[in-house]
Amino acid sequence: MSRPRIGLVNLRATDEALGAQIRSAVDRVARSDQLILGTEVAAFENSLAGHCGTREAVAVACGTDALLLSLLASGIVPGDVVVTTPFSFISTAEAIVRAGAVPRFVDVDANTLCLCPAALSRYLQRCGPHLRDPDSGGRVRLILPVHLFGRVADLDALCALAREASIGIVHDAAQAVGARWPGGSIAEDGPACLSFYPTKNLGAWGDGGAVLSDDSALATRLRSLRVHGAGPTGTYEQLGLNSRLDAIQAAVLAVKLGHLPAADERRKRNAERYRAALSDSCFERRIMAPPALEQGDRCHLFTVRVKGGQRAALEAQLDEAGISSGVYYRKLLFDHPAIAALSPAQSAACPQARAACDEVLSLPVHEHLSDEEIDRVIETLRCWL
Repeated sequence: MSRPRIGLVNLRATDEALGAQIRSAVDRVARSDQLILGTEVAAFENSLAGHCGTREAVAVACGTDALLLSLLASGIVPGDVVVTTPFSFISTAEAIVRAGAVPRFVDVDANTLCLCPAALSRYLQRCGPHLRDPDSGGRVRLILPVHLFGRVADLDALCALAREASIGIVHDAAQAVGARWPGGSIAEDGPACLSFYPTKNLGAWGDGGAVLSDDSALATRLRSLRVHGAGPTGTYEQLGLNSRLDAIQAAVLAVKLGHLPAADERRKRNAERYRAALSDSCFERRIMAPPALEQGDRCHLFTVRVKGGQRAALEAQLDEAGISSGVYYRKLLFDHPAIAALSPAQSAACPQARAACDEVLSLPVHEHLSDEEIDRVIETLRCWL
């Protein structure tokens, strides 16, 4: 008899564990007649801000909207330049373009795969004292680091560069719900954007997102922009979006948020079991584990590097053994046609990020994995070697 497939996520197990609590919360919303925003969303925002260590949390319709609204609330205007990583999901660049800004990409750190401070510093030096992008001529206004796979980027260095250059920062923390910077919240120097897509560590029963901020004035602008730009008297001085989190999703997320710390710990434990196994000398030349998680990091994905052009072979071996894996990401952002025309001469500019595209492979690490299933993944890796 074949064994059950091991998935990258297991949403059914979450439903079995929390389904009764979630359905009770949904029923409460249904009886309230408040289905968009309202008290349920406000309560979730307060709980989320407390969990993440920020003063404010503004719930929106999805993670992409969280990025776009944060850029607009931060004062981005057409022609401004936003510097980010090329190794991310398309929404990172899409939000920049939708805001009317010009995306510019600098390389990632070889170990963490997050935005590299040294690469950012070199780019800012090329822009000169007036911070004018050499290609577009636009002024650099913001840095947009991505806290990839739940790992917090080097904020000490990145925020220092931003302060020195007098430019802002917006965080793409879509994969890092609950992550902390050792110096404080990750939103201390600028808004942090979250996604509640169902496969995230904190996933809705649909879609959703939020912006974390320690700036009350920015949060007020965000709350206006998420309802078309409505002002307190019903006037519209700036156009925004229709990006309101519905109350049912807020109720679902509130239940799951209460269980998130325990789920985070199980994911971290699973990651450490993988790391311990991969430290065996038999793996060192073929499969490289990611760096150990720091205290403020979260474990969204456990992503290894497969050396020697053998990733496809390992993917096939895992699939044959009934184990799901994933590649995030096969292309850099400026390799996609929708972005390529906006980023001339970028194809050879980010060697670390391009190497990662050819090597990264994410293994199952979710909180519902049993020890037996982790052992099965590890044994499959050994058999492949």
